[in-house]
Amino acid sequence: MGKTYFITGGGGNLGNCLVKIICENNIENANKIKIYDISIPSEVRISQADVCRDSGIEIEWIEESVTDQERLISAMKNVDVVFHMACLMDLYNRVDHHIVWNCNVSGTMKVIEACIENNVGCLIYTSSVHVIGPNSNRDPWVNGDEDTNYPSSRTESYEITKYEAEQTVIKANGSRRFGGKSLTTCALRAPGFYGGDDKALKALLPSNGSKNMRSFTDPSHLQSRMYIDNVAWSHLVAAAKLQNNPDLGGKAYFIGDDTPQLSYTRLNEHFFNHRGFKIVGREPFLPYWSFILLIYAINFMSKFLAIFGIRFMQEFLTPFMMQSACSCFTVSHRKFEADFQYKPLRSWEESRDATRKFVDTIIEEY
Repeated sequence: MGKTYFITGGGGNLGNCLVKIICENNIENANKIKIYDISIPSEVRISQADVCRDSGIEIEWIEESVTDQERLISAMKNVDVVFHMACLMDLYNRVDHHIVWNCNVSGTMKVIEACIENNVGCLIYTSSVHVIGPNSNRDPWVNGDEDTNYPSSRTESYEITKYEAEQTVIKANGSRRFGGKSLTTCALRAPGFYGGDDKALKALLPSNGSKNMRSFTDPSHLQSRMYIDNVAWSHLVAAAKLQNNPDLGGKAYFIGDDTPQLSYTRLNEHFFNHRGFKIVGREPFLPYWSFILLIYAINFMSKFLAIFGIRFMQEFLTPFMMQSACSCFTVSHRKFEADFQYKPLRSWEESRDATRKFVDTIIEEY
């Protein structure tokens, strides 16, 4: 009997990638995937239907919120594994904290309750390195792991709620209904990932048509980043291992691949340099504090003029995003490799070349 997978947030970039990875690498003989998301674009449904049809896997779409307990319980019937990827990622602080908490934390609690109610055996939660850092002082962390102390200072709704949700998932390990199946849980702390339908890469193209790229990060601000296929593959590997080794449950793991640890801008240069793009000038071309002042000024003017119906400029960065990109913060995924016998599905060269192909389509459209 094949497995049934349930993916919350399955209409997003990572969830869509997970569907593709399951269909291409069906290591557990899954015969059905249920996609649960508040909104699933028609083009995503078509793409998922095509890849599932080619691999002989049934797919079902359910458009509902993770905050709807009754709908979750009903939709999760006969499910073996839940991948909880749904998240409200409010990087621009446009959403009230309570709304973010309701989706990310309360929604996670309801996913757990639905798992227990339906005797689901395995829950994999998509966490983030941001539950640890970088902190507001931008203190460096070099190849930190699950046992390395770091002075975290979670101040943004995204960081706060992701951490609370992660801890909720970990504490739920071993939960069960009376006489029911024990729920094994695990949280995967993903670094920033690239690839897939990554529209953020378009913002890196110089607006004047030049092939000269300006860097807002120092070369010493090394980052851990990961190709999206390998993020999805990590989830599939974790689910397969946990079901046979429940002692690994109740933990949070950093995940990664062999993407080189470079600054945010220097890694992105690898995705564009085949088309003649290159970083020029100082790195960064302005001091960090200048960027912060500029961001505050642009964001203030955008919000002020919006009162009068005037569109000034799209907010493109926030202090939190600058803090993250302009810090030396790298993590080690050796524990995940050892406990789960994980090896990346795609090499760095394959990941880079696939991302370059996506960049080619962006440039052609641009």
